[in-house]
Amino acid sequence: MITHKNAELLAEIKRWANTDLRFAFDDPKLEHIIKQKTKILKENGINRGYFYVLIGFDTTREEDIRRIKILDDLGHRIYIMPYNKKDTYQKLMIKYVNQFFYRKMTFDYFKNKYYPDWVL
Repeated sequence: MITHKNAELLAEIKRWANTDLRFAFDDPKLEHIIKQKTKILKENGINRGYFYVLIGFDTTREEDIRRIKILDDLGHRIYIMPYNKKDTYQKLMIKYVNQFFYRKMTFDYFKNKYYPDWVL
């Protein structure tokens, strides 16, 4: 649980380890918690974290895209974790996010430009 005291301690660890702290944003219902806790982190000098985002497990594409946008807007790094690596949509999302295409184009544009034959 991220509190101001814990955030102070995490900031010390981050300075010592010289790496991004790692978190997860797997449930879209936790959006308000993620925003609240990342605000606490920023207030304590941790401006960027590394977030794992589970997709394909009880989420919609829209929810997946929304979580990516939220984290990007907050300045965090994102790494997609697929629930089913064989699913076409999840394969595309891995490429779209983990190779930073999400910063340059929409998912639909990416899919149509680079993988037009892949059926979702």
